[in-house]
Amino acid sequence: MKEKKGIRIVTIFVPAAVAILLLYVLIVICTYFINTASTKTINVLNRTSESITDISDLQSRNNKLYQTSYSFINKPYLETENVVNVVPLKEYVRELETSRSSNEILEDIQNQDLSDEIKDSIKKNVNIGRELFDTQRHALYLIKAAFEADGSVDKTTDSYAEYLECMKKIEVFNLPADEQPIPYQGKYGTAIRLFAAEYNQKNGKLSSDLRADSIAITEHANQAQKSLTNQIKTFRLILWVSLALILLANFICLFIVVFMLVVPIVRYAKKIDDNERLDEHIGLYESKRLATAYNALLDRHNEFENELREVAEEDALTGLPNRYSYNKFLSTPIQDEKRVCIFVFDVNNLKYVNDNFGHAKGDELIKKASECITQCFVIDDHTINCYRIGGDEFVAVLINLYEEDIPALITKFKTMQTVKNVSIAVGYSYSNDVKEIGYEKLFIEADQKMYDNKKEMKQNETTN
Repeated sequence: MKEKKGIRIVTIFVPAAVAILLLYVLIVICTYFINTASTKTINVLNRTSESITDISDLQSRNNKLYQTSYSFINKPYLETENVVNVVPLKEYVRELETSRSSNEILEDIQNQDLSDEIKDSIKKNVNIGRELFDTQRHALYLIKAAFEADGSVDKTTDSYAEYLECMKKIEVFNLPADEQPIPYQGKYGTAIRLFAAEYNQKNGKLSSDLRADSIAITEHANQAQKSLTNQIKTFRLILWVSLALILLANFICLFIVVFMLVVPIVRYAKKIDDNERLDEHIGLYESKRLATAYNALLDRHNEFENELREVAEEDALTGLPNRYSYNKFLSTPIQDEKRVCIFVFDVNNLKYVNDNFGHAKGDELIKKASECITQCFVIDDHTINCYRIGGDEFVAVLINLYEEDIPALITKFKTMQTVKNVSIAVGYSYSNDVKEIGYEKLFIEADQKMYDNKKEMKQNETTN
């Protein structure tokens, strides 16, 4: 065969494939960085939300402790009844028990990705909150000392017992030595003065500073988010450019394949249908090579035509038509409405005979089974077709048979098995109009019934 000139498809597609592969690698890298930046953005937002929540919790805790403690200290007992006003103090204790401590909140904030300046500011505010908490305890223990010395307070009530339980849950504050000798009336006044303008000013500044910290955290998050957003935009641009280049490369490759390979092959197909020679000078190297090979094959066609032989249609062992003949029969178009019954047979114990007595005995068993089937299902005045379609499988097709005649055939077949000393499972399927149902469906139904019969025979053998 002559060597053909022309551009080989590999010359075009290998460089294109390498370029496309590199672009895909670039896409993967860009996608990775986009996902990473997106994840970082989400993490920044989550951390910002957590930090602001922490500060909000800290501010809420400080305000709640201030309000409940001030409410109690401003009115420690119900004057008309001399009963301890324990309700505000119970709220104070509940807040201490249910809310996170300032140290826990500070620890969470310190673990966040914030600037040192913001962390130091929050730490300073937490310390201020601690100072305010110390002031509250100071005032509460002044009231406690005043209650102990005040004889007008009814200490036998449930409210006083509840008050003592609440005080047990508040961190102990040791009063300064100069406050201990103050009369109980003075202790009430000293406790109230602790919540004077200086305390309120410090508490108000704390709230203001905490709001400033929240704003600083938000600005810090916005800057980080802006930087990550710019990164995402850059990688997205690279991603879209890479995709555009891939689409362009694919379009060019597709154009070459269609017009220099597919179109010539389509033309070749038409000429092959017309049994004409192909043009060996169009398209890529591969299409030219294909045309040359076909022309050489066409030249040798007549030389081999006479050497083809037909497939044998007869089974050598039994003399019956084989599976090829059966398939050929099934492919024959059904012209008229006909009564048809298909019988499917399977020889039992063939493997056992082959394994224990040799294949010669197995062949004898197959021959006996074939004789048994043909002697029972070859009936005069009917169109009879018997086939061996497998090693131990047979089929009989009876046309123009009446359904009421089938039981007699089965009875005769069982008797013949006894005479021939063989065991054969059988199943059949009948139709008054085979044109409507088709041979294949009849065969499937008969085959299933044959397997059911085979199981039944095996069960009977086991029982006996």
